[in-house]
Amino acid sequence: MPYTDSQVYIDSLNELSYAGYDDWRLPTLREALTLMERQKINFLHIDTLFDSRQRWIWTSNKLDREHAWRVFYGNGDCEPLNVNRYQYVRAVRIGTAMKED
Repeated sequence: MPYTDSQVYIDSLNELSYAGYDDWRLPTLREALTLMERQKINFLHIDTLFDSRQRWIWTSNKLDREHAWRVFYGNGDCEPLNVNRYQYVRAVRIGTAMKED
């Protein structure tokens, strides 16, 4: 989904108390990067525990009004992308967001 729809999706998870919780959010860039593996595992830089279709995910970090940061597990990097482009959303809920440096 485009970044512009990601918060609507997150809000719907919280309204439904998805999996019994109502504190879902987008991961920060730093959090999403903590999942990055140095070496590829089955063609991705992420553990096989995660859905292999989600090669690109949005983060909560924005560069400006028109660009948000995405993490690309296919080649092991991150970059800003136009908010109207389609990427996956991987919701997280572990406590508060990690502080950005």
